[in-house]
Formats: sequence, structure tokens, C-alpha cells
Amino acid sequence: MEPGAERAKNRDRYLALRFPHAVTRAEQLRSTERVLGAARNYFDQAKHDRCMELLDVAIGECPSSLPYLLARIEYAYLMNNEEALRQAVSGVRSLDPPPDTWRRVVDLAGRMLDELRVAGHARGEAQDAPWPDMPNWIGVSMDLTGDAHAIEFHRDVRNALGGEAPR
Repeated sequence: MEPGAERAKNRDRYLALRFPHAVTRAEQLRSTERVLGAARNYFDQAKHDRCMELLDVAIGECPSSLPYLLARIEYAYLMNNEEALRQAVSGVRSLDPPPDTWRRVVDLAGRMLDELRVAGHARGEAQDAPWPDMPNWIGVSMDLTGDAHAIEFHRDVRNALGGEAPR
């Protein structure tokens, strides 16, 4: 077997073991929808390291993929991870993104990184909203109806059981 084929086979084995059911072959890393969905699932399960690792592997396979870098920025921000945020911002900058995208990157990252605030980049206008105007690069649903119904359901069950939480 050729060294390149052996390396690809080993990489696929690693992916299948490390990211079961999410990404099992390197060519699947080119599917933005698949990778971002899997990263979101890992993040939602509080597997933050696995989420970032998947994005790192995907960026390694597709280094010019702006969606992966933007997702990495948003997750780094949500995890309050300055180093990961700094690396992702650097990656986006190297791709020379459209001005509107770069403005949003600076606006979000500048909330954590002093060098972006001090570098003279303009910050967005203050928002008078329930949460800041943030990009949705990770594709999270903004519809909280299901969450509200779940809270009401749990409250009703707890009340039906005399105030005890179900186990």
C-alpha cells in the first residue's frame, strides 16, 4: 500500500473513532452542513474540546473554508476562550473576507480581545435587545418555543407530583 493511501486510511480510522456517527471519512469534512451540525451537537452536549477539535480537523482539510473559521470564532467566544478566538480571527483575516463579514468578526471578537478594540476598529451600535446582535455562524435556531414548552411541561409534571422533580 502506498504511503499516501495508508495515511488516508489511518486518518479515516481516526475520524471514525474520534467522531462516531458524525464524520467517518475525510471527504465528509467537506460537507459544511454535516461538520457544523456535528460541532453544534458536541457543543450542546458540553463536549467543547471535541467541538473545537472537529472544527480544527475540518479546517485542516479545508483551510480556505470561511464557514468553519467563523463557527470556530463563535464557539471560542461562547466558551470565553481567548486563545482559540485569537487563532480563528487570524485565520479569517488571512482569507481576506468580505468587508461586512470582517466587520462582524471584529465586532464580536472585539468584545473579548483588547487588540481589536484598541486597533481602531469601529464597534457596532449598542443594541437594545434581549441579547446582543450576534452573527449566527453556527446555525442555532433562534426559536425558543420548544424550550418554553419544555419548561412548562416540567413545571406541570412537578406540580402534579406534589412539588417533587421527576427522576
